[in-house]
Amino acid sequence: MTTSANETSAYSMPVQLSQSQVPQIYQQLNPTFIASQPKIRSVKLSPNGDFVLYQVTQFYRSTSRPLSTLWLAEMNKPSSAIPITRGEFYDRSGVFHPDGTRILFLSDRQAPGKKSVIYQLSLADYISSIYRDRSDDVDAFDIADTIDKDSSSYDDIIIDEVLTCPIPTPSTIPEPTVLTSKFAIANKTNVREFATSPSGELVGFLADNDHEEGIATEIKKKDVDVIEMGSSSSSQTKGRLSKFGVYNFTTGEIRMFETRRKKNQQHQLEGFTWSSDSKEILYWSRRNRGMEWSEQVDPDQVLLESISVVEEEGVKRKYLASYPRSPSGSHVWLSTGHIASLQSYEPHNILDARTLHIHHLPTSTTTVTERIYGIDEDAIRIVPACVRPRGEGDPTKNDHDFLAVEVGNDTESRIDIIVFSSTSPTHLSRFTLFHTSSNAIWFNSWDVRRVIHSASSSSNPTNHVTYFFTAVLSSGPYHEPPNVWSGKIHIHLHDNQEEEKGNHKFRTLSRSNQNLVRLSNHLTWLTKTPVLKTEIIYWKNKDGIQLSGLVRFPPNYDTTTHGRIPTILFIHGGPYRRDIPGVFILSLSSSSSVANYGSPPKKKDYMPYYCNWRELLASAGYLIISPNYRASQGRGSAFASSANAGIGVHDWSDCDSMVDQVVRRGWADEHKLGIAGWSHGK
Repeated sequence: MTTSANETSAYSMPVQLSQSQVPQIYQQLNPTFIASQPKIRSVKLSPNGDFVLYQVTQFYRSTSRPLSTLWLAEMNKPSSAIPITRGEFYDRSGVFHPDGTRILFLSDRQAPGKKSVIYQLSLADYISSIYRDRSDDVDAFDIADTIDKDSSSYDDIIIDEVLTCPIPTPSTIPEPTVLTSKFAIANKTNVREFATSPSGELVGFLADNDHEEGIATEIKKKDVDVIEMGSSSSSQTKGRLSKFGVYNFTTGEIRMFETRRKKNQQHQLEGFTWSSDSKEILYWSRRNRGMEWSEQVDPDQVLLESISVVEEEGVKRKYLASYPRSPSGSHVWLSTGHIASLQSYEPHNILDARTLHIHHLPTSTTTVTERIYGIDEDAIRIVPACVRPRGEGDPTKNDHDFLAVEVGNDTESRIDIIVFSSTSPTHLSRFTLFHTSSNAIWFNSWDVRRVIHSASSSSNPTNHVTYFFTAVLSSGPYHEPPNVWSGKIHIHLHDNQEEEKGNHKFRTLSRSNQNLVRLSNHLTWLTKTPVLKTEIIYWKNKDGIQLSGLVRFPPNYDTTTHGRIPTILFIHGGPYRRDIPGVFILSLSSSSSVANYGSPPKKKDYMPYYCNWRELLASAGYLIISPNYRASQGRGSAFASSANAGIGVHDWSDCDSMVDQVVRRGWADEHKLGIAGWSHGK
């Protein structure tokens, strides 16, 4: 460090106040209290876009086993979220069945804290119970119109705010039912992942079965070829790799596929997805299960294959491609024949920008036909945007399909919609559906649905498409904690089912455009916490590369009068992660489009999460600085891949350069410096 700091700070830290002077909320801000708070995650939209399902779970709350609650809200109805499970078990991974009348989810109800299987909950039964005595709210759900409401009453109870919203909830919540009794065999089956076929007739699942008993001994035996996806004959790993099964809603049968590929060779089944016609499964498996193999670079480390789930005999797997490393997250198999996955820009790189890789099966099964993003911004997550109505074929009628992508650009985020056609190996077009504006997206917690509406009445005289969006958002400028938000846009369809061409930016969902609605009221205590100002600063490191970083100031700190204060360098993990502020940097005038919300204070941050003690430390009077060093997410391949053979070199010098920068600006006391972090950052 080259700049001295001799000035005396006029800033008085909150921790230096007497106990009587410390606001009560300050006294609560301790690690135990922060760690006990819930997180809101895993948001899912119903097939028609009318409802939002999400999960509220603990961070590090002191319990003997994990607990989680499922919640349901109505699209674009403020504060409509209500719990649909009691929070007594680990209820998670909830999704809507394609018929829209029920919810499927994983739960450990049979063996709390141990094994989980698939349960289902009827929306009609639940809504009947919840709203039978709340006539003012019954119309909130269209499905409730068909429910026979009886005269039973319910008692309001107080729910612990740590796991639920502070709203009255009924004392009687209908119990879900296990999907099939075959899951109940001796509690020896643990389902870790499942997905319903687009037709709604089948459910595919991955099960970690540590015993030779369990559902495999109870299912109906079939004379089929063994689909050998992975196993091991060694005594140490026998039976520990995932097995793939399919449950048939009509017959109630489970069909298991043995998870052996070759004798003495392990292949861990990592994930799967359905074809749009529900006849095939696309799956990817990694050679060897152990953690040490996950980053090994091998041209055939990960295999991408497909199998038929409708053929009764002679089932054969189809080899499609191989990867040198495991992809990030799931694949999406579009009806146009495109397979989308997220991998490193250069797949063999362990550290590189996450990039959208496209395989077009009709053109080439073994090579990538297109890479999208990864040059100066990164793809973060993908989901299919177009849900096909059951039994109605292709709703677009022009052989198009749609993919939603979360994109990170330095400290900003957005959701793009990419359009594909079966006649083109590369994408046709893309536009931005949502972008952050004074808010930030919680990790992977968003969903999109594209729904076709046909002209059917005088009130709906034209064809149009609706894009439904939901996400867990947090806003610094509005001092709002993480909660579930939603929004939707309508686009006219021409007779050929093509979307009306226009400037999509005027339809973009964002807080500044006033077209988002908050659905939940979690973590309300956070609105009473001290308002922390956060500023994004930019500087150049010793190599001349511009970097960005976040500076969190203590409450009431004034950079022009308070001088230098003790500073903590707080480094994010990864290294392929980033610090994002949820900040609206541009000046907001009273005539701007956000005026109806009230002009927010500029440069403030609010996004607490389990590894983010930044707010806690800033509230205690420290200046907290968080650099997005080389190898961070959101700046493209050259920036991220610099970490290859550069760990401890580029990353640390970048972090050190931010310390120099805040010292030069007169904010940090160079004689009172600390360092903190998590994972790679420690």
